[in-house]
Amino acid sequence: RIWAAMACFVIVGKGEPLYTCDFGGGASTEDATYRQYAVHSSLDMVDEAVWNTPNNYLKAVDRVGDALVSAYVTAGQVRFLLLHRSRSDEAVRTFFYEVHELYLKVLLNPFHKPHSALTAKGFHAKVKALAQR
Repeated sequence: RIWAAMACFVIVGKGEPLYTCDFGGGASTEDATYRQYAVHSSLDMVDEAVWNTPNNYLKAVDRVGDALVSAYVTAGQVRFLLLHRSRSDEAVRTFFYEVHELYLKVLLNPFHKPHSALTAKGFHAKVKALAQR
C-alpha cells in the first residue's frame, strides 16, 4: 500500500489542470494548496525530462522537502504528476499505468470533450481506490 505515502496527484493537459486529487486526508486547506503548488512547480522539469528519455514514466523529476514528484507523460502530452514519499518505484509506476488506463477509458466516452476537466465521481473514486492498493 502506498496510500499513506501519497500526498497529491494532478493530471495536466495543454496548459491547465484537468484533474486534482489530494490524498492529505484531514489536512488544512493551506497544506493542500501547498502540495498542489509543489506539484505544479515541477512542470518545467517534466518538460525537460521528456526530451531525455523515450519512456512515458519519468520517475522522480523533483524533490520537495522530503517528498518526491514523479511524472508520467502520455503520447498526447498529458502529464500525470504525483507528490509522494514512497521509495517504491514499482508501486508508483503501477499507479501511473493504471490511472492512464482509466484516463483512456474516459477519453473513449463519446460524451467527454477532450482536454476538459475530469469531473466524474466514478473516475475520482477509482483513482482513490488505486492509491489505496
